[in-house]
Amino acid sequence: MPNNANVAYDLSLFEPKPLGGQPAQDDNKEPRRRKKSAAPPRIRASIRPIQAVRWSAISVVCLVALGSIMVCNVQNTKLNDQVAVMQKKMSAAQAEEIRLNMQQQSRASLGNVENYAVNNLGMQKTTPYQIEYIHINNKDKVVVQKTQQGILSRLYNWILAYL
Repeated sequence: MPNNANVAYDLSLFEPKPLGGQPAQDDNKEPRRRKKSAAPPRIRASIRPIQAVRWSAISVVCLVALGSIMVCNVQNTKLNDQVAVMQKKMSAAQAEEIRLNMQQQSRASLGNVENYAVNNLGMQKTTPYQIEYIHINNKDKVVVQKTQQGILSRLYNWILAYL
């Protein structure tokens, strides 16, 4: 459908633009004016009070989280230091235990006990003349002692003896 309107095309839009960034203007032409569009002008977005409260709450939450992380790291460092000190004490105690065990074993050896018995207590080793052997010709006997019985069991045994 042909356009029978009386409007001419603006071909100046297709001309090359100068390097300065400013459009070339002829002295004869009027500066171009922007046409108003049908849409209402765009209002610059301003910060609303609710958004400010949200952002401040988010920042407070982030600061609290960072603070708690820092406190946890400090406590973790303190506990690691305490663990290191306790491990040093434990290794020293284990070394002391080994030393005391060796000392106790050296004091309680058979040679030391024998020396103590001979020197301090006046004991001697047995000699052959001190040993006596006992020979029994009779066979071994087992004797069972009678246990004490109650009155009812004696009565029951007396009745069984006469039956």
